Amino acid sequence: MVLRHVIWFLRIAGEMVSETMLRRTIDSLLSEESTKLFLSHDDEEKKEECPPQYCAFIDLSKSPACYALGIEVEDDCAESKSEEEMTTYGRKLCDHFDRKLQENDYSYRKCRSEHRISSPTLYLLKEDVLTTGIRNMKLRRGSGGAQKSNQIKSKLIISDEVVIDFLKENTLVKVE
Repeated sequence: MVLRHVIWFLRIAGEMVSETMLRRTIDSLLSEESTKLFLSHDDEEKKEECPPQYCAFIDLSKSPACYALGIEVEDDCAESKSEEEMTTYGRKLCDHFDRKLQENDYSYRKCRSEHRISSPTLYLLKEDVLTTGIRNMKLRRGSGGAQKSNQIKSKLIISDEVVIDFLKENTLVKVE
């Protein structure tokens, strides 16, 4: 029996970033206290046990293209924050994400300095879009094949253009 581990990458302009590196970078961003305070529950226990859901994909709407980060925002947080507050915080998060990618990946830093990759885009998404939303959308369009709904798993790296369009349609705030 042969076991294979598939490693996913996002690739732009010859630069690629692995799923492992993305996960480490994003987890580090989301573990920072300011991010927890902005994106999560008022309840301290829930903050610690429920980090927000997130994904990454390539955003081709910018020229040159860029990495995009989608983060779910809980309904109570979305209702209590203005669009301006979310945009301001989102810019800080985008800048921080860009800095961390540059710190951790020489080829990303080189592509950014040569303007072959744009700065990242952040999509603050409606709650449950990355879990229930994508699963229901895939089942409706029949892309789950013979799979049952509990067999469709969420992924960190999203490459399906239909799913990316679905995420963009369910965005509270887009920050470039």
